[in-house]
Amino acid sequence: AMSSTQNYDFEKAMIAYKTGDYATAIDMWQQQVNSRPANDTLHYFLAAAYMAGAQTRKAIPYLEKTIQAPQS
Repeated sequence: AMSSTQNYDFEKAMIAYKTGDYATAIDMWQQQVNSRPANDTLHYFLAAAYMAGAQTRKAIPYLEKTIQAPQS
């Protein structure tokens, strides 16, 4: 079960991710990270989606951004 949220775009991407539609999740989260580049959660889930879709090389920069965020 997912929590109640005001961030419907994030949740739509999460549904795509959970159903194995990694390309859609990546597209949706990429749009969000473009408007909120300091959001470590978006970087983390982008990395997870890339890894789940067997695109590990593309995941690395997002993981690096995640660990560089002081609050992560």
